[in-house]
Formats: sequence, structure tokens, C-alpha cells
Amino acid sequence: YNSVVCIDREGDVRWHFGALEHTKLNKPAMAIEKDDIIWIADTGNQRILGIYQKDKSILTEIGGIHTKLFMNPCSVMPTREGHLLVVDSVKKQLLKLSRAGQILWEFKDPQEIISPAYAEELHNGHILFSDERLHVVKELNQAGKVVWSYGTPKQLGKAPNQLFSPTFVTSLANENTLI
Repeated sequence: YNSVVCIDREGDVRWHFGALEHTKLNKPAMAIEKDDIIWIADTGNQRILGIYQKDKSILTEIGGIHTKLFMNPCSVMPTREGHLLVVDSVKKQLLKLSRAGQILWEFKDPQEIISPAYAEELHNGHILFSDERLHVVKELNQAGKVVWSYGTPKQLGKAPNQLFSPTFVTSLANENTLI
């Protein structure tokens, strides 16, 4: 509850964060490990945390309730350059941030994004993201132009080129897309 936990195959807790007063999380939406750092989208506290896995010390804290940088950060993914790709579903935007919290790139075109849920950087530097309420997944180039999409905007369903509130999308090694 309001923690991030790593367990082994037997169910034993190997790592946890968020249970102590000075580490309280509020509705953590996502956590991912990269280079011994656990990145957490701490949605309720409107922040992104980078936690050293070994000693649980905080490497970086970006945002927070008083900063207004985020309103609902629901996804965080490290990029190849060591930056962070963050999805904010309430502000309807994708952000690429430095580890210090500087905005390096943003996408918030109201015609192309309504309720983003997840995003990741592809090997070519493009951004792949899912949009729950638009019922689509899209690939953007660094200029923010849509270069590929799947789903019929604002039309959910089971027919070809229709999705139902996609919350996750990823590019597979064979370059197929898993939704």
C-alpha cells in the first residue's frame, strides 16, 4: 500500500520503498529500474523520484505538490541519453526532462493527445505513447509530428484499427508493436 516492492519468485520482499515517514509515497503509478536506480511516478505527490536501489537514498526528486510541474505523473521511463520521459495524464502532455527537472522537450497538442497513459523512447529517438480516452497509440518524431498511429480517434471497439482505452504500448525487438 503506497509502496514500491520488489519480490523474488518465492514471494519474499527483496526491496521496498515508501513505508517510512520520510519516504511516503501517494498512489505510485509506475516504477522501473535502470542502472541500479528505481524511477517512480509518485502520482499522488505529483512528483518523479529516482531512488538508489542499494541504500534507498533519493537521487532526485522532480516536481511535487507545490511546484505545479505535474498534476498526475503516471509513467516515467529513462531515455537513452539518461533523461526521463514522463507522462502527465491530467495536463495531457509528454515531457522529456533532465534529471534536474529541466524541460528538454514537450508534447501537448490538444488535437493529438487527450489522456496519455504510457510512453517510451524508441531506438530511433521517436516517442511511442498510448492515449486511453483517444483510444489510440501513436509514434512521434522529435519535432512532435505523428509518424504512425493505430486506433480510430475517439472511437472504441473491437474492429480493425479500433482500441479500447489502451494503457500500455511497447515496441518489440522485431519492431512489431504490443498494445
